[in-house]
Amino acid sequence: MPLSARLAPFAQPYSWLEIVDPVGMGSEGRSRSLGRVSPELAPLGSADGHQGRWVHAKFFQAAEARWRARMTAPLYEPWRRAVAGISYSEVTAATFDFSSAPVYLRRPIKKENVEFATTTQVVDTIIKGKKETSKTARAGDAIVTGPFGERYVPADFWGLYEEDPNDPTQYRPKPGVRIRAIELTAPAMFQAPWGQWQYCQSGYIVQSVQDLADMRLIEKEAFELTWYPERRD
Repeated sequence: MPLSARLAPFAQPYSWLEIVDPVGMGSEGRSRSLGRVSPELAPLGSADGHQGRWVHAKFFQAAEARWRARMTAPLYEPWRRAVAGISYSEVTAATFDFSSAPVYLRRPIKKENVEFATTTQVVDTIIKGKKETSKTARAGDAIVTGPFGERYVPADFWGLYEEDPNDPTQYRPKPGVRIRAIELTAPAMFQAPWGQWQYCQSGYIVQSVQDLADMRLIEKEAFELTWYPERRD
């Protein structure tokens, strides 16, 4: 077969990109156009001293999407926080002694700040521009909007709240809903009961009085606007 006939399938130009190892670069990687070449003629190897290979744009886009999904997974959250220059100390249930911690009661929630999921969705809790945690809400789960616009999924909304017969615009906490809280002295990271990491620069770690395994971090101002100290006469 003449050479011209063998090269005919490659007559249409292709746009190629270089994938550079992001770990080796110590950043989120980069890409750039490497001109127009056909798949069979594109060499494997390195360019500009960076290890990588020449790949078609569609393959690069797929690889980039997989890499970004991996980098945003909970496992990589500590790494991303470290890159941002924030130092968090990991805390666990054993770090704190709640036996003498003060008790707090929950304030009522306005109904306009509660929605109920109709489909399965991941809810990111972002407060003051910083992601605190994520949790999956399934159909029927309550999604609450907090005082700073942060959205979160309570573990058992109807186990904690009920209709308020004195005010139809809000849900009131059920009797006995109480927590103990300890103020953090440094930025902390904590693996919540739902499996996701929580990050808090300034706030409280709280424990349910009814369920000692129910622990979580709450940002300082959000905590003070949604909980109040129990009065002891």
